[in-house]
Amino acid sequence: IKLVRDRVNDKDIAVGHVFYYVFNKVLRLSAPFAPYLTDYLYQELIKKESVHFQEWPKIEKIDNRLINDMEIAKIIIQEILSERAKVGINMRWPLSHAHIYISSGAHIAGGVKCKLDSYGKLNEIKEAISKLEDLILAQTNIKGLILDESKGREFEVKLDTKITFELEKEGYLR
Repeated sequence: IKLVRDRVNDKDIAVGHVFYYVFNKVLRLSAPFAPYLTDYLYQELIKKESVHFQEWPKIEKIDNRLINDMEIAKIIIQEILSERAKVGINMRWPLSHAHIYISSGAHIAGGVKCKLDSYGKLNEIKEAISKLEDLILAQTNIKGLILDESKGREFEVKLDTKITFELEKEGYLR
């Protein structure tokens, strides 16, 4: 919800459809555990018939590549936020960029620097970062990412902590 807050305020119809879809599935799955509550919510918000008469949701195709890409993005976001905490710069203050150093033999798993086997090769990690760059930037309040393939570092994130006048102004407006 945090990611689509602005789209909800702009009354984006696609966000409404996604919320409806998810809420419908969650109510059906929750019905055996909270029958009265789910039935009430279903009848008031979805249909005027009981949730208990609906079919159980079907298993849908799972995009494992997207799940893998999101894990990579989550780890990078955690590392950037960790670096922000180390240098004492609050999320309110935008930063110009973050350097992501990664070597061809490196890998990011659960924030631990180790070999790159479980999340894929360097090209797959670079592709995931480029696909989800907007998400990473929005979650970390950074204006840009610089991906650096270095030979000496396995996986490391460094922030440009210089706050320019424009960045400071934007931080006060936030």
